Amino acid sequence: MKPKSPPPLTICYILRQRIMAHESVGFFLTHCGDSSVIEALSFGLALIMLPYATDQGLIARVFEEKKVGIGVPRDEEDGSFTRNSVAESLWLVNDDKEGPALEIRISAIDA
Repeated sequence: MKPKSPPPLTICYILRQRIMAHESVGFFLTHCGDSSVIEALSFGLALIMLPYATDQGLIARVFEEKKVGIGVPRDEEDGSFTRNSVAESLWLVNDDKEGPALEIRISAIDA
């Protein structure tokens, strides 16, 4: 009996720029890599920042100070985060009645 061959591999690409340019998109959840942050800011999107390694934490701090996004709160001891902390960050960026009401656009960056 001949073994079955695996199913064909399907690779789908998403045109991220097309999605980011859509008027219904107001924020971008990012790991704070250089390219992702620059791309999101070029479309005037608020950043929800969830850095993982190396320079990403520094990038997150700089842009949080510039008020173009917020960081996802993490546990002080081990750096972990919860789905609730991610959800709360999403609500803060999206809510215009409570929290910082981040109506963030690229014009907010002066320097």
